[in-house]
Amino acid sequence: MKIKSGAEYRRMKGEVQELMLSSLDKAGLEKLDYLSLLVEEYERKTFATQPPDPVTAIRFRMDQLRLSNRDLEPLIGSRSRVSEVLSGKRSLSLDMVRALNEHLRIPAEALIQKTGETSRLPELSSQLKKELVARRLLKKDETLSALIDRAGGPDTLPAPLFRRTITRRANSRTNATALLAWCAAVLIQADKAKPARPFRPELLTATKLIRIARLSRLAAWADAVTKELSDLGIILVVVRHLPETFVDGASLRRSDGHPVVALTLRHDRIDNFWFVLLHELSHIALHFSEEDSAFFDDMDLEATDRRETEADKNAQDVLIPPTLWKGFSQRSVVTAESIVEFGGKIGIHEAIVAGRLRRETGDYRRFSQLIGSGQVRPSFPEEFYY
Repeated sequence: MKIKSGAEYRRMKGEVQELMLSSLDKAGLEKLDYLSLLVEEYERKTFATQPPDPVTAIRFRMDQLRLSNRDLEPLIGSRSRVSEVLSGKRSLSLDMVRALNEHLRIPAEALIQKTGETSRLPELSSQLKKELVARRLLKKDETLSALIDRAGGPDTLPAPLFRRTITRRANSRTNATALLAWCAAVLIQADKAKPARPFRPELLTATKLIRIARLSRLAAWADAVTKELSDLGIILVVVRHLPETFVDGASLRRSDGHPVVALTLRHDRIDNFWFVLLHELSHIALHFSEEDSAFFDDMDLEATDRRETEADKNAQDVLIPPTLWKGFSQRSVVTAESIVEFGGKIGIHEAIVAGRLRRETGDYRRFSQLIGSGQVRPSFPEEFYY
């Protein structure tokens, strides 16, 4: 059997990703192996007629083996030399090629090419290209490679986007090409921003996050949030989700080191906006000292990664302190009036309280009039919301 069309490839790739996230018996493992071979054969013939350039090959192998930059120092040299190689500023020496080939099993044919000489990027589908052009994110004659170049080049984009299976909090049906295009669009918009000052991680404290959460009660909360983040050196970008991306928010870095919080407003509700925002800010506060510090989040999924769980808890605790939430949520009777009163008492929008009650009880019919449906997108000006 062979994959004969793009639609069949996408369906089968989605099935592979779902199987990889499941507990499998012997028959399931055999099916996974079989489908993976079919998908890889199609990708090899369709997307990769030539080997990747050295940097892409090294980063891909690092991701497979969960290696850090420091792990490459015995093979490449000092920390600065590793950084120069991975940024494309330094070519590999013959000794480096031999070491990487021998110890990491990276094909020599990939290592001896010039950086940027080849690309494994697939073409944009006609539907995706039409969407990007309509939203002024892509010029009519541009390719995905050109879009990525405008974003700063492949080395600017986070490593997780180049994984065969995106291992962040991502839906198994995610179209990796569409997510790559969305991320490039985010970085292009982020490059236009001029933060008020350089980012200083020590300023993003729990107290500061609580202060940001309390902006939710302001009439002009969108402007207030943008300014508050800019004053911290953090860039806020809103780029609508693309088809098959299933992303609510992301936190990543601009090329100059400024953190970027990117939101899609996929779910146009006040409760969702504030939880996603505080979740991404929690990633910046808790996890941006780590080398692999880019996160892409579908909040419809349960958190399994340690860092996602930590960001969830931190966002919840910042929005509503645990002791106060325990006392309120355990009341025998909770009414719309008591939700509004409680939100006012602790200084946050009542939609945040109602949204958490709905999520924790699993009853999404309750308090639907309080969650602020349809009130987020109109709060951002057209030129801000792509």
